[in-house]
Amino acid sequence: MIKNYFKTAFRNLTRNRNFTIINIAGLAAGIAVCMVIFIVIQFELSFDRFNIHSDRIYRANIEIKFGNNDLDLAECNPVYGEVARLDIPAIEDFARINWYGDLLIKKGNDVIREGNVGQCDNSLFSIFSFPLLAGDVNHLLDEPKSIVLTESIAKKYFNAINIIGQTLTINNNESRKVTGVIKDLPSNSHIRFKIFMSLIDDPNANEKNWSGNQNYNTYLLLKEGADPHQAEIELNKMVDRNLGPELQNLIGKSLSEFNAQGDYFKTGLISLKDIHLHSNKIGELYGGGNIQYVYIFTAIAFFILIIACVNFMNLATARSSKRSREVGVRKVLGSLKSSLVSQFLTEAILTALAAMLISYIIARISLQSFNRLADTDIGSNVLYSPTLLVSLLLVSCLVGFLAGLYPAFYLSAFQPVTVLKGSMQSGNKKTSLMNKNWVCRA
Repeated sequence: MIKNYFKTAFRNLTRNRNFTIINIAGLAAGIAVCMVIFIVIQFELSFDRFNIHSDRIYRANIEIKFGNNDLDLAECNPVYGEVARLDIPAIEDFARINWYGDLLIKKGNDVIREGNVGQCDNSLFSIFSFPLLAGDVNHLLDEPKSIVLTESIAKKYFNAINIIGQTLTINNNESRKVTGVIKDLPSNSHIRFKIFMSLIDDPNANEKNWSGNQNYNTYLLLKEGADPHQAEIELNKMVDRNLGPELQNLIGKSLSEFNAQGDYFKTGLISLKDIHLHSNKIGELYGGGNIQYVYIFTAIAFFILIIACVNFMNLATARSSKRSREVGVRKVLGSLKSSLVSQFLTEAILTALAAMLISYIIARISLQSFNRLADTDIGSNVLYSPTLLVSLLLVSCLVGFLAGLYPAFYLSAFQPVTVLKGSMQSGNKKTSLMNKNWVCRA
């Protein structure tokens, strides 16, 4: 029976090629747009989740209000992380990172400017999951004048990745020893540096004051099972203990007097997985996304899909006059309403599956254009994800089922006597199905 449904559906679809092409094209366009939007949404939601410890990594933030100055910072002072690790049992490790700026790197007789350069603690590579291609993860940046390169930079200047111990000449006359090579950071990481240098060479990184330099993005690795809310409370107590004496020396006021006049200096934590979509503070490493856009794009995708389904239903219903005689004959020959419904739903699902295949091709082409337009780097490999492929198959069947449900019941409800007499009641109108001069003779 099921085989017969498919054979009949295929025959009906190929017999009415123009209608089938229009229906498939409309549905394919809608599914393709939705597919691209959902791939983009999935990419936005995947930021930093590739890190093994992503559920335990938090970035410390500082919020300062002093007089008319109100700063909401994604950065901390240089001593914050070290003191947190020593004073708070929930903190297992910390890592600092900050922008260095551009480097002038010598390659033969040429000098090339490279951006995306950062300075960081060696612990960054043990806290984050940045695959190491060469070097010792425990001793990458624990020496002065050391440098870690990403794979693309290593190949650009050395044509190899096994380059540990070789030197790179930067800023015309300064030599840096290569101590590590890591894989290029994925595009869904909010840390996107291509070159990492040691913070040991940064004199400001050794400052011990709490109220001055706030230029270091500080990441804390919490211990297994640690409560981030409790850790946040302990961190604020830590800040109060260390900031109070400094305020007394700097402005002649105690911390309580400082707070009493409406000023404050407080800290907070944000999960690594939330930074990209939920953080827009001063000092973000790279411009982040916005969760509101995710909600908006999701709504747009569903709206487009609904329009495509409604268009599908309208086209199928518009052909009702041409299918009514078929329904009448089948009912006279003994077809049940359930069989007719199944037949029409099979046609709708086959149409949706065909539209899905075409939309998949359109999405592959469109994704490349979208990357250029939006300056993103969403890999086409996401289109080969088993999860995506299975989801597409299920969604296509669901769309075909839902979009074909109304036309199926509408067509199967035609009365054979009315249809075979030559007219069909549709609202308040009668549609002639047969020539008026045709006479049924006994």
